[in-house]
Amino acid sequence: MTVDDLTVAFGHGRNRLVAVDRVSLGVPHGAALGVVGESGSGKSTLGRAIAGLVAPAGGEIRLDGRLLPPRRSRSDLRRIQLAFQNAGGSLSPRMPVARILGDAVAAAGVPRERRRDRVDELLEAVQLPTTLRDALPGRLSGGQRQRVALARALASEPEFLICDEVTSALDVSARGAMLNLLIRLRRQYGWGLIFISHDIAAVRQVSDDIAVMYLGRTLELGPGEAVVAAPRHPYTRTLIEAIPVLGEAPAGPPDDVDPPDPRHPPTGCPFHTRCPLRPRAEPAGARCVTDEPTPITRGLPHHAACHFPPPLERT
Repeated sequence: MTVDDLTVAFGHGRNRLVAVDRVSLGVPHGAALGVVGESGSGKSTLGRAIAGLVAPAGGEIRLDGRLLPPRRSRSDLRRIQLAFQNAGGSLSPRMPVARILGDAVAAAGVPRERRRDRVDELLEAVQLPTTLRDALPGRLSGGQRQRVALARALASEPEFLICDEVTSALDVSARGAMLNLLIRLRRQYGWGLIFISHDIAAVRQVSDDIAVMYLGRTLELGPGEAVVAAPRHPYTRTLIEAIPVLGEAPAGPPDDVDPPDPRHPPTGCPFHTRCPLRPRAEPAGARCVTDEPTPITRGLPHHAACHFPPPLERT
C-alpha cells in the first residue's frame, strides 16, 4: 500500500476544511503502520479515504502497485476493509451475530451451503465461541462486540485491514487481548495493517512504523522503536509524555493551549502555536511562523516536518 500527496477536503470557500493535507506513506506487504494523533488530526478520515469510503480531493492510493480510482469497484472495496471504532453503533441491535456475519459472508460470494461453516470459522478466528451465533449485540460485552466487528471485516478475506480506534472503548484487559489478537491475525493471514489510535503506547505494540498526524498533516514518520525512543518532532514528544505512568500525574496539553481551528490552520508549521521549542529558538524560530517545513515523503528512514529536529541517532 502506498499513499502519495493524499488530500481530503470538505466544504467550499471559507468553510472548506482540509482534513487530510498532502499525506504520503507506505506499508510494505504484511507490515503494520500505526497512525497516531489527537482527536481531529485527520486519522479516521485518512483511513476512510484509503478504504474507499471518502473520495480524495487529490493524490494517489496504490495497492500492489495498482492505482485505486476514487470510485472503487466492489472487488477493490473487498480488498481493503475497515473495522470501525464504535462496534456497538456499527452492529444492528436487532440482528444476531450469525445474521450479521452471514450477510457479510454472503456479500463476499460464499455459497449458501458454506455460509454457516464460514461464520463459525470467523468466530473462531477472533477467539469467540460459536455458541454466540444466536446472541444479539446487546448481550455481548464491549470486547466481544469489537471482535464481531473485526470478524465481519475479515469476511471478505481482505488483503489490507484498517483498524480505527478499535481499542479506545475497551478496558485495560480487553484492550490488551484485542492488541494481541491483531498481532496474531496479521501473522496468520499476512495482510497489511493500518492501526489508528490516539494511544501511542497501543500503536507501538502492534506497529512496525508510526506516522504522527496533526491538523491533517504528517509531522513525523519512522520506525516505531525510533519514533517512541527518540522522537524528532516536539508534538510527538508531547504525545509520549502524555502516556500515563503509575504514581505520576498525567501531562497536560503543551502550554495548556487549545489546538487551532482546523478550518483556519496557522501559517508556517501547524504546531507552532503550541510548540515548546519555538520560543527558545528565536530569532531563527520566526521561520516556524512563516515557513512551512518540508512535507514528509515516503522512503525516508525517520523524518520530522520540523525546522529544528534533533539529529538522527546512530544505531
